[in-house]
Amino acid sequence: MKKFILILLLYSSYFSLEAHNPLTSRVELVSSSNNKAVLNIYMTQSGLQKALLNEHNAIDFKELSRDQYEKLIIDYLKSRIKLSVNNNLLELGLSAVKLGSHETDAFFYIKNYPINTESLKVDIDAFKENGNQQTVFWWRSPKKNEKVVLSKKNDFKKDFGIKNNSPFLKNQYLLIFGILVISTIGFILFIKRKQLLTNGI
Repeated sequence: MKKFILILLLYSSYFSLEAHNPLTSRVELVSSSNNKAVLNIYMTQSGLQKALLNEHNAIDFKELSRDQYEKLIIDYLKSRIKLSVNNNLLELGLSAVKLGSHETDAFFYIKNYPINTESLKVDIDAFKENGNQQTVFWWRSPKKNEKVVLSKKNDFKKDFGIKNNSPFLKNQYLLIFGILVISTIGFILFIKRKQLLTNGI
């Protein structure tokens, strides 16, 4: 597991925010084929600090140790990130924070990522209190490489791989069965009519 996390952390180091826009962040769910996954989060330091000040306005941040500050970051992110695979909430486990003057990165090991993934529900409203927040979310796996921009327009939510719940698709099997029954009856009537015509001749 440690080797897997190290590889993904090295991989994630190649990615950084395209611009130091305080209203933009990026979140990446990266998984392997053997149900191992990590969550990489890339934030501007100014946007993160603004959100933490809003969340903890009674705290004097100058008095905090590095560990205390990093814990605030971890706790904040955990409270604002909800990911569900196959309708099961993912558990954010082992974490790490990389502080920077312009960009701060955080990493979480996913405890319960399944081998087979059919759907993913994303609900990430981190930093929305900053106003006009946009979060670019990537789902990277051996089978998927999808991206969405989370913002106020979509309520910071997105469903991946969810089947369409329209009435037509809900009853698609019944519809197919009905078509088969009608086709079978029509075929039988056609054969009988042909036999009658043949016997009449």
